[in-house]
Amino acid sequence: MRKVAAPSLKSQLSVAAPRVEQWTAPPPGYIKCNVDAALFDNGRRSGCGVCARDCRGRYIMARTEWWNTTFSPEEAEAWALRQAMTWMITKRYIRVIFESDCKRLVDDIRADRDIHLEYGSLVDDCRLLLKSNNEFQVVFTRRQANNSAHALARVSINHASPKEFFFIPLYSSHYQ
Repeated sequence: MRKVAAPSLKSQLSVAAPRVEQWTAPPPGYIKCNVDAALFDNGRRSGCGVCARDCRGRYIMARTEWWNTTFSPEEAEAWALRQAMTWMITKRYIRVIFESDCKRLVDDIRADRDIHLEYGSLVDDCRLLLKSNNEFQVVFTRRQANNSAHALARVSINHASPKEFFFIPLYSSHYQ
């Protein structure tokens, strides 16, 4: 009888390591604007965090804002993106890549279909802002690459609304 070696512990545990994604700089001439939303008080209030950086990864500015509005998570993400796009327009930035960790929102903005209810109206607003600013882009990123915006969204409720930062907020710098 021939002995068969038992599989090694290493081979039993070899599972594909989860892909860790990090923030990457935009191409030269572009600004990258990370956007995230947060819900507070069982969804009765919503907030957003926006963090803008240049092609060298240098921090440019950030913004937090919150609203006394009941939103679903997707509505809050769409509202946050619309606010970020409007903010970049008022700051006269033309070439901007907006990153969101809400895949459904990014997919819905890219899709050519009607979406009803409040969420659909917010998606339509984002689509219109994209069409009127042809060098704006909206892309999906994983949560790990969106940590600065996530941290800002979580503390948005602690600030006057809206609040702009032209320095790196301490809670945001930890996630760069």
